[in-house]
Amino acid sequence: MTIQHTRCLSPGFEDDGTLYELAHLRSRSLKDLLKLIEQGDIDLRHRVRRSARKRLSDEQRDQMAYLQGMGKSEGRLPPQAMQGIAEGLNIADLVESPVSEPMAAASAPSLDESTVHPDDITVDDVEESLQEYIRRGELEIERGKVQFTPKGARKLATQVLTRVMKNLAESQVGPHDTDQYGYGGWLSTTSRRHEVGDEYHKVDFERTLFNALERGSRGRTGLRLQPQDFFVHDEVQETRMVAGLLVDQSGSITGEKFSAAIDTSLALAEIIRRDPEDMLKVYFFSYYVQEIPHYDIVNTNIAQGFTDIRAALRTFRTRTSNADGDRQAYLITDAEPNTEHGTYVGFDKAAAGVMQEALLYREASITLNLIMLDQSPKLRQLASMLARHNLGRVFFTSPRELGQLIVEDYLTCKKRQRPI
Repeated sequence: MTIQHTRCLSPGFEDDGTLYELAHLRSRSLKDLLKLIEQGDIDLRHRVRRSARKRLSDEQRDQMAYLQGMGKSEGRLPPQAMQGIAEGLNIADLVESPVSEPMAAASAPSLDESTVHPDDITVDDVEESLQEYIRRGELEIERGKVQFTPKGARKLATQVLTRVMKNLAESQVGPHDTDQYGYGGWLSTTSRRHEVGDEYHKVDFERTLFNALERGSRGRTGLRLQPQDFFVHDEVQETRMVAGLLVDQSGSITGEKFSAAIDTSLALAEIIRRDPEDMLKVYFFSYYVQEIPHYDIVNTNIAQGFTDIRAALRTFRTRTSNADGDRQAYLITDAEPNTEHGTYVGFDKAAAGVMQEALLYREASITLNLIMLDQSPKLRQLASMLARHNLGRVFFTSPRELGQLIVEDYLTCKKRQRPI
């Protein structure tokens, strides 16, 4: 699996192909990495081959020094050693006993990376090739598995977001200054006298009625309201976003789709992190749902299986029920719903459950964004059902455009408000 990416990043955040590649592998155990390298499928092999070349050169130098030491002590090298060297045999095969004393420095035949045979590469070479990242605190190895640290994940997220923002800039889309921004407002408990132009849905009915009662303005038909009686609630602009990224991790999300989901998660996590008022909650789901920390996206895999979209939507709704701000759910999937409560129920019943959850989203004023990476008939049917009842927005997109789509939508929703 060779991963293509564009090298276009701001100074100080050089595009690191190795980090990017590691983030998009389903398994990062040292043994699995070794197998991929032996197959020649990943760019990491160049680093590993360099590590193996250095190790083999060091071993050859030590072995040559040992043989030279034998020659000095005996006046000449053993005949079998001389013949073996002439025939190009590995010096290690000529040494009958381990080195047991300091050896003089000696020059061994130089090894080129291309001369390193795949069978010569070991798990230790794989680990050694990653030591630079470990020293920088970007990677760590636990129980034979490579893990991203928060620092490494942040670096990778910055790289991914920079690429996405460059693409948006080229399409003349991106964050621009505006006079106001926010997601609308909520009405405060304080109120003021009504002025021309105020919207009537802001009327403070309780205070307005008390004003009329205090004037004692009653008629035969009941209480009479005068313009001076009307008070309206102050509106507080809400600029906070509570975003939920719900990523399908069922069996169909593989290859380019899996890579796109990782990139999108990282980019959105990084851009939201830059606004301390905003919140991002990330969930992976298949037949069950798992919430994960923002920057642990690159370290998390859940069991694959069927697809319970309703459970993913319900989890975000209930866990953010007390959160202030504009709630936006971005659900990424390429498979139709078919499971509820861990049990396969088929499309029709599962789709009905998704529709019920979408109704609850509308009641809770949560924007549902269903992003589909496939255009199967059943997914189109689900999209049609949602659109018919105006229960959410549906996007059909390719994995290549996924990150740009979601970041662009976030920036479109995210508007500023000048301090009052």
